[in-house]
Amino acid sequence: MRAHVAAVAAAIGAWWGIGVPLVVVVAAAALALWRRHVVFVSLAVVLVVRARSALAVEALSPPVAGSFDAWVTLVDDPRPAGPAGVVVTVRHDGRRMTASAHGSVAGQLDNALAGERVRLVGTVRPLSPSDSYGRWRHLVGRITVETVQGHRSGPPVTRFANAIRRTLVSGVESLDRADRAVFLGMVIGDDRDQTPVVADDFRAAGLGHLLVVSGQNVAFVLAVAAPVVGRWRPAARAVGLLVILGVFALLTRFEPSVLRAVAMAGVAVGAAAFGRPVDGRRALSCAVAGLLVIDPFLVHLVAFQLSVAATAGIVWWSATLADRLRGPGWFRVPFSTTAAAQLGVSPLLVAIFGPVPLASLPANLLAGPVSGAVMVWGCTGGLVAGLIGGPVAEVIHLPTGVMLWWIGGVAAAAARGPQATLAGPAVLLVALAAAGAFVGGRGVRLAA
Repeated sequence: MRAHVAAVAAAIGAWWGIGVPLVVVVAAAALALWRRHVVFVSLAVVLVVRARSALAVEALSPPVAGSFDAWVTLVDDPRPAGPAGVVVTVRHDGRRMTASAHGSVAGQLDNALAGERVRLVGTVRPLSPSDSYGRWRHLVGRITVETVQGHRSGPPVTRFANAIRRTLVSGVESLDRADRAVFLGMVIGDDRDQTPVVADDFRAAGLGHLLVVSGQNVAFVLAVAAPVVGRWRPAARAVGLLVILGVFALLTRFEPSVLRAVAMAGVAVGAAAFGRPVDGRRALSCAVAGLLVIDPFLVHLVAFQLSVAATAGIVWWSATLADRLRGPGWFRVPFSTTAAAQLGVSPLLVAIFGPVPLASLPANLLAGPVSGAVMVWGCTGGLVAGLIGGPVAEVIHLPTGVMLWWIGGVAAAAARGPQATLAGPAVLLVALAAAGAFVGGRGVRLAA
């Protein structure tokens, strides 16, 4: 119960816009440590996260407009911007900015990857005060790049992660451009080369989450690692799993959904190592509270909101839905998991993007299991294909091409089919009905 209250309190603290004196924060934290009552703990979490948010806002000091000539560290990978340009987030002197380049200069910057360092020469200007999206990503300015005068590799862990990305990319050269872009998006979150047609089909079918890394990628990575680390001693196994989680987060560029999943898995691994296992609900609440203490701005990012909502639907509703369905387990479990996730995110999707396509549930049932196979194969066979290359890589990725053909076909068929949707009131009624069924199911179990 305390974990759930702490998660809600952290969200309130991250959204709350009123400043709090430091002495009040310290007093509330001391009171919570002394009494450990749920009221005092929740109050302390609200104030601590609020204080962290205020500090994050203060750190957004804009740069002075003018010329720029300095070494910067790439925070993410350069993305296409217009017909002959790229844009990338960089860090300089503890501050984040976007850097954009065009023409031949863009080509010099395009080959770099996150974690590497480049020397940029150009002009800088502060971020527009109306750019709230940039603010929640900790951006303070924009650099217009005129020349790139140097390129250095990053620290060893960054070089290791980038080597894995380049290996996976080299292994899928036998696939056509569209399939290659979908594969890299599913496995490592590299969606830079995805075509507008493919992206539109997947979004119209309710499959947009498959084009980028998500929490299920973390589950598949742990499943691949389990046969190896499962034989280690408990302490070594916990350390090994945490290292794998950290490397995967770095490999996928710390996407909000991956951060949520990595934090949840880290909570579960740590709790198991100390002999106090936790269920999915408590792990989610602990992960949300911890992440918002570290970075309160996450609460404003749609990707984080959707990831938390989908996971909440799964951990709270999927088991009850599976119990109430009839049929074999191979159907009930994926159906209940997909339906619970859709119920969790539907209110947010309607509020942010508009009506939800009814085709999303059957499309996810048809494409979801196959996408999982693509992710697992990407973590195993995809690496082998990249290391060996040539005709062997083409053979290894024959199953990949078949699986991507199926997923793309499902997305295209659902996108081109009848566009029936659920709007706000209908989604609310469905969510209330699901919540009523969940509460009723718990009541029956308690009575039994």
